[in-house]
Amino acid sequence: MVSPPTWIDPVEGHRLWAANYDADLNPLLALEQRTLQPHLDGLNGKFVVDIGCGTGRWMVFAQAGGATVVGLDLTAEMLAQAATKPGLKGNLACSDARRLPLADAAADLTLCSFCVSYVSDLTGVFAELGRITRPGGRIIVSDIHPAACAAGWKRTFRNAGRLYEMQLDSRRKANPLRAGQQAGLTLWRVLEPRLAEAEYPFFEKAGKEEVYESVAKLPALLITLWDRT
Repeated sequence: MVSPPTWIDPVEGHRLWAANYDADLNPLLALEQRTLQPHLDGLNGKFVVDIGCGTGRWMVFAQAGGATVVGLDLTAEMLAQAATKPGLKGNLACSDARRLPLADAAADLTLCSFCVSYVSDLTGVFAELGRITRPGGRIIVSDIHPAACAAGWKRTFRNAGRLYEMQLDSRRKANPLRAGQQAGLTLWRVLEPRLAEAEYPFFEKAGKEEVYESVAKLPALLITLWDRT
């Protein structure tokens, strides 16, 4: 008999997950990167801020493209993992997404990836993203698609042999499209990618080939791209 997952607070969950986060098989992260890369060219000389940066994967990508990067996250253990990557130490800070320690209009590009699932005041977060982004800059927010959440997709991870589940209720109730518009941002594009052949090897390695066909029928991510006007 399979034991049910243990529910855990998102902050505590990411604290436990940090050490294995980069090593865990995660088709959603792969899908997000595949989808967003075409929208992240021309970063040379830009100032990129990553909110909810985790272990710094998008910071590494932006820095490789010639950007100056800063990452903020609420979990010290995630930041500690990010700090081990070349060029990131000293560009990281512990911060709540609702109160960012950055000047107005500082960023050319602001990223917020797999973070808004855990936020109750979504409009307030979008307002902060807009505040720190310069006029003419771009804001990109991505997370699990509401349709996937409604179908029962969970945010789970394993630590020391135990399965943990982090609650995503706020994501089901909040509407990022409405929140961004209420915060005064201008919606540029909406992307709703689905898992495809490129992500199938993740299911093979995890021994979950039988679930691939059903999950691939749903939009997996909701990615909104905004202009700061």
